[in-house]
Amino acid sequence: SDFDYGVGDWEVQLRHTNELIGHNHIERIQLGHVLAENYTTVSGRFSGTSLNGYDHIVGRWHQCWMDMTGLVLDLYGNLVDGAMVMSGGVEKGKIERISWTPDPDGSVRQHWQQSTDDVATWVTVFDGTYRRQ
Repeated sequence: SDFDYGVGDWEVQLRHTNELIGHNHIERIQLGHVLAENYTTVSGRFSGTSLNGYDHIVGRWHQCWMDMTGLVLDLYGNLVDGAMVMSGGVEKGKIERISWTPDPDGSVRQHWQQSTDDVATWVTVFDGTYRRQ
């Protein structure tokens, strides 16, 4: 599937410093139709889970992220120029956009951006590199 490159065990680093900040385990479930993600920070003070699947009825991917802070984030999207790009809203006036881009060395860049001005401008929330463990 479009998101299969994410399956496996990953170390998550901040892109600008290469600091190791977390670990991510992504596996196929439901006969391979769903990807389940479990993320934990190195400190163990934060964790979150997502379910990802392709909705054949509307023709797009859906991710539902839930974490220990109570955040629930529903994102929708598809492949754009080789990157998985998903977006959605958390609260009124805010739009979240997350892209996952495979790099030639086998790592994956995750870039999370947020807009509060109806997508006129974007601010980076997180920019990380996933490297296979």
